[in-house]
Amino acid sequence: MGRDSRGRLAHFRQICEMVRKSAISRLEPCLRTLPVTLMIDQIASIDYSLVGAPQVTSQGLDTPFKGEFFGRNWNASVPFDAPPITLPQKHDHMIYFAVSEYAFNTASRVYHQAGQMKFTIQNKHIPLDFPIQLHTSSFWAIIPQLAMLYPNMELELETSPESAPFLTFTPGNVTFMPVMDIQAFVLLPKSAGRKSLFQIRASTNISITINVNSTRITGSLTTGSELKLELKHSNIGFFNVNLMESIFNYYALHTVYPSLNAKLEEGIPLPLPRDTYLNSLEFQIHKNFLFLGANVD
Repeated sequence: MGRDSRGRLAHFRQICEMVRKSAISRLEPCLRTLPVTLMIDQIASIDYSLVGAPQVTSQGLDTPFKGEFFGRNWNASVPFDAPPITLPQKHDHMIYFAVSEYAFNTASRVYHQAGQMKFTIQNKHIPLDFPIQLHTSSFWAIIPQLAMLYPNMELELETSPESAPFLTFTPGNVTFMPVMDIQAFVLLPKSAGRKSLFQIRASTNISITINVNSTRITGSLTTGSELKLELKHSNIGFFNVNLMESIFNYYALHTVYPSLNAKLEEGIPLPLPRDTYLNSLEFQIHKNFLFLGANVD
């Protein structure tokens, strides 16, 4: 090796040592302020721990975060994997985030297992001005057998997803297609409990609008299609479930969707260092992930 080569090698080693010291003195204190876990509410938290060492590239620093929701009172392993993602090659902003649909689907799993996606409807909760072409809003007008078998008794419906509904990310769109299980009970007099009447499956297609601000990702949902009902089991004989679709669609529109939108409006906090805020946001939806570019204050 010539003298010039040895000199260049020594100079290169000096540069590497300067980079290493700079990383220790400036980068590591910043990384220590990144959240490891964040409490979302009394039910869920999100794990933002590193899943690998930050990698220095010719274009910047790549930092892999876990991005997994877990229950605050339990933390079972997730039975599905994060999908592979291919990041766009963009360098117009200071920082870029890729948020996999895995993060949102682990959130759905946590809230489903905590019973937060279960809703109860009672016959008396159907408003008198319910816009259906019947003389009365009572289920007794839709299912004649009920009037004969259980006159003047209250009906109670329990609705919950058959499984945690998972979001699907495709270019420009976020959708999910929940399948709901609806069980009907009659409330027996004198606090004698309740009796199972029938079970219905309800399915629909829902679109989600994703928004991003300086610190978090939020969303809101709109219906892509009305609920479609299918009778799974009945203890009172056959009846036409199509007449019930208007009631369930009305209840979903005025009760279920507003409740879900309130939760989506709270959003998911981004893994940012302390006292860091984003501006000049650029947002895209790709297959399996959201892509966010921003400058940093």
